[in-house]
Amino acid sequence: MIQLTKQYIDNNGGYLHSLRKKSALYIQNLLKNEKSIQSNTLELNKLDRTISHAHPHLDEYFADLLFRSCLPEHKMDIDFMEMSIQSQDNDSACKAYWPNAVVYGIGSMAAGGADAICLFDEHQEKGEKSVASSSQMVKDKLMKKYIPSSVFQVLWEVNELDSSGAAHNQHISNIIKTAHQVRFMFKKDKEYYKSIQDWLSPEWKKSIMDAAITSVIYCLENRIDLINNPDEKTECLRKSLKHYSTYSPFKEDKIFNEVITYFENNYIYQKGVFNSAQLAVSKKDQLLLLGRVCFAMEHCWGEKTASIIMMHFWEILYQGQAAFMEISSELEQLKNGQTAIHSKYGIFHKKEIDNHRIKAMSAFNLKLKKDFEHVCWIMHGDQTPIMLMGNRPLINFLNRNNSGFGIVFLEDSFSCTKAIFKGPTFPQRYWEKLVDLIYKREPEAWHKTLSMKTGDYAPFLINGNRSHQYVPVSELNVDDLEDLLKKLS
Repeated sequence: MIQLTKQYIDNNGGYLHSLRKKSALYIQNLLKNEKSIQSNTLELNKLDRTISHAHPHLDEYFADLLFRSCLPEHKMDIDFMEMSIQSQDNDSACKAYWPNAVVYGIGSMAAGGADAICLFDEHQEKGEKSVASSSQMVKDKLMKKYIPSSVFQVLWEVNELDSSGAAHNQHISNIIKTAHQVRFMFKKDKEYYKSIQDWLSPEWKKSIMDAAITSVIYCLENRIDLINNPDEKTECLRKSLKHYSTYSPFKEDKIFNEVITYFENNYIYQKGVFNSAQLAVSKKDQLLLLGRVCFAMEHCWGEKTASIIMMHFWEILYQGQAAFMEISSELEQLKNGQTAIHSKYGIFHKKEIDNHRIKAMSAFNLKLKKDFEHVCWIMHGDQTPIMLMGNRPLINFLNRNNSGFGIVFLEDSFSCTKAIFKGPTFPQRYWEKLVDLIYKREPEAWHKTLSMKTGDYAPFLINGNRSHQYVPVSELNVDDLEDLLKKLS
């Protein structure tokens, strides 16, 4: 077990910072034992911080953990920041912070006119990548060919997920994506305005991820079986959920018991999860599943620390599922002729495209019993900041009520972004025509992504994100989208 004593915590900047540093020191020790760290040519005397794009993914967190593991111990204490680029070639924040930083996952296409000490960004134009991940770039830059098997296995998983996707919904790479949107409840009060609720800081989120990733490496290194015996992982997860249920700040909510029951029925039993969670290409078992991470943290950090970190994961999952259930229930009003609903989560409405071409598409492609009754729907949402993963309940409503035949158009006025999602049964060839029409209309505003496996257009189209704030906000609205759909043939 990695020891995290009170004295160590007091001498190293508190609990969260101590977790990060202990994680880096443990990985460094493994690398040194294998003589895997090669001579560092970076300007370490200038290095004051590391920077990731806003809302980092698993790849950026692991890249930073690997990077710090190759640094002298006193340099492990430098800041970790998340940043957005506001201007492609003249960003004052980038010019101020990047010259003394190592940067992950951003900067190769636009760097705000700044140069970093080193840039670990695998992205290129047209959605292509130079290497598998920024974690792989760190490994190639700072480590020799051979690294410890335990570190290599996690690197393999990070690379494959970053290149090919298909992470299980209980994989922590998916959970951390929701974490960036969750406002954690630090103090709950019956009078809402007296409650204290806020997003976690970049270093707080990184501490959770460092501890989780390191625990899996610890178990691999010490031959603690993560792959088999799903029953013991189930019991570990059940105990963790019970702890969350006891101490959750939301346990008085009307929907709380319903959400916990959902977790008990869908998250706890790990045998089915383990059987279905393989990497898309190599078919290896996914290591960083919630059940395996929970089990690994108890062995690596002890039960107390594991409980604290798992409280964060359950809180993320709880808020995401509660929002999904509540808005799904509210959307039922749209089945009874109502065209729009106003909710604390936003304004949502349904629009039917009554057009013979769209009906013909349905008849030709869907092979439904009542083909011509399934006209194309647009599900539109203008969401508030407390809505998490707003596309999920809208696509779910589309699936249950129109066989998934339609388009979801989501606007986020808080972050000034828009996104369009393909319904599961909306024909791919018509989706690609629609994407081309939108892209031709506003080429600077929209980013289309290609599937790494097939080369087809991905089932989503994005206008702006938290990392690239210089992207112009699209002027496309629901009426425009309806007009474009009617042009398909």
